[in-house]
Amino acid sequence: MKQTAKKLSDSYLYGVGGYEKNLYKFFVQSKVLDKTLPGFDEIKYDVKRGQTSTALVKVFESNNVIFLDNATALPRAFKVFAASDIKSGDRKTKIFIDVTGVIELNNGKYVIKPSNLDKFVSYLMSALAYLIYYADASKITNNTTLTVHGTKAFAELFTYVIDALRVGGVDKLRAKCLYLSAVYYQVNLLQKDFNDSVSNRAKQISGLSTRDIEMLEMQLETDTFKDIYHFIQTISKVIRAEGLKLDNFVEKWWFVFGGGTQFAIELYPAFSTMITNAYCGGYLNNQKVIEKILGRTLVDYSVALLNLGSELR
Repeated sequence: MKQTAKKLSDSYLYGVGGYEKNLYKFFVQSKVLDKTLPGFDEIKYDVKRGQTSTALVKVFESNNVIFLDNATALPRAFKVFAASDIKSGDRKTKIFIDVTGVIELNNGKYVIKPSNLDKFVSYLMSALAYLIYYADASKITNNTTLTVHGTKAFAELFTYVIDALRVGGVDKLRAKCLYLSAVYYQVNLLQKDFNDSVSNRAKQISGLSTRDIEMLEMQLETDTFKDIYHFIQTISKVIRAEGLKLDNFVEKWWFVFGGGTQFAIELYPAFSTMITNAYCGGYLNNQKVIEKILGRTLVDYSVALLNLGSELR
């Protein structure tokens, strides 16, 4: 049974941000690039040459991955996105990549500058997560390796931002944030039930005792993991940080990890993109900071995604 994928429009930040109109305008005004035109074979070769996995070439070749070009590029948060394909008329959910300024037409042939190759590879790896997730979300959520490394990565990044805000004043503050953010990632982004498996994984990441967790969970509301707004409300209560609000948390997240990363706190493909952008080295976010926080987890997560992608047909 396929798991229903969470859409960008389901996220709290998208709903309050007023993004819909500009994204739709870009979509309808963009030109779809034909991958059979001159130059695309060379671009595909350049991608393949730098990879040990076949996954990104499969993404490049997929009929469900569309390259778009426009007079004005999209903001960083939307370089890769999933949408119903109203251009072709089949209405299927497809993955769109904004290649404006990255792939260019030069003397009748499409080319990519060497300086843009890492950026394009980053887009393809982002599209890999989107492609798998929106085809069958369970392939992501049921993959133990991806879940383990993804949960650990999210918890470490979330807790780093709380540390950077210098808020709260309770015992075992960091461990409690690790635990709660590990649960939030699994329940909200991966849409898992809050069961023993979810709790045990979060316990292992946090290092909290069973008693600590029981006392912590007594403070949770029924809607704690509903969305990022309610989750931040709970965190502020648990760590006794009255000044912690969603707006200053998102602002700090943006500052620490880079512009365009805000949806990573609510949507799995956006979070995966944040991690793999750092892995690919295209400097699309503050990758040095992310690398420093995550260490080996950054590599382990990205390799696990590539391994899953190599199974694509």
